Amino acid sequence: MTGSTSHRWILFSFDDGPHLLYTPILLEELAAAEVRALFFFIASQFDEKTPYERRLAQIAKKTAEQGHFIGSHSFAHIPLSQLRPKEFPQAIDRANDVFKALFGAAPALFRPPGGRRTPQSDAYLAERGLTQVLWNIRSGDIEARTSSEILATFRRNLLAIEKKGERGGIVLLHDNHKRSVEAFSRILAYLELRNCQFLKEGEELYDFIDDPALFFEKGSADGSPSDFASPQIPRWLLALRQARARERAQKRCAQQDALLAILRGNGSYRQLFRSPLSSKRPLQSNQSNQSNQHSTLK
Repeated sequence: MTGSTSHRWILFSFDDGPHLLYTPILLEELAAAEVRALFFFIASQFDEKTPYERRLAQIAKKTAEQGHFIGSHSFAHIPLSQLRPKEFPQAIDRANDVFKALFGAAPALFRPPGGRRTPQSDAYLAERGLTQVLWNIRSGDIEARTSSEILATFRRNLLAIEKKGERGGIVLLHDNHKRSVEAFSRILAYLELRNCQFLKEGEELYDFIDDPALFFEKGSADGSPSDFASPQIPRWLLALRQARARERAQKRCAQQDALLAILRGNGSYRQLFRSPLSSKRPLQSNQSNQSNQHSTLK
């Protein structure tokens, strides 16, 4: 899956964790914002061979316990394009073994480090039943130095894909940088403020996706990700998700001053909203109900 979609669906994804300091802060912010996200963890960081790795393992488990989706980002974050096929087991299978030891199950989702892949790596992942997850909205948080730069890059890239007919997608961020965690809150506030205008105009709202399967469409036989998300999502599910999005927007738009403060970098969701994570179960598509393959570690 690449994230490309004609719907205003937004799925936040975070790479390169878990981080000892910043992942717990991000988890608090996600809980206060009532948003579920998709984390791609590097398995070597929580192989539980050292006290430090064991602490990271607990953070990884807490991430899953709070309802977020977990995927593999390989064992040591070496781009698959730099590996020979005989090295794929070390990068992919060894990572799966670490996930199994910690979570009791192997991940169903995989993000190639740096998004760099080859036809050989695509085929290898497909043979193991792993769905590759890319992204279509970059935040530029690796290159940026501040959360303001990340926010500006996100806005620019979102407007760019809108010109191509895409109105949402999978956002690429990282949970091992302070600036990225801060930028997440500002990006979310920006989208929620846009929802206030869409709500007035009766337009489709941004829906903060809690189920990656909504972006899934069966790819080609060689395992390469599909370019555009067009799975057969029932109309009743789309309507129900939008009803929930409108309910959320009405509550948030009643507190626009708080959203503006977060957007300007003068606060956070955990400081200004403090809402407990919703107890509502994710609204799932038929793809999720029929197979756990796309409901990773859930």
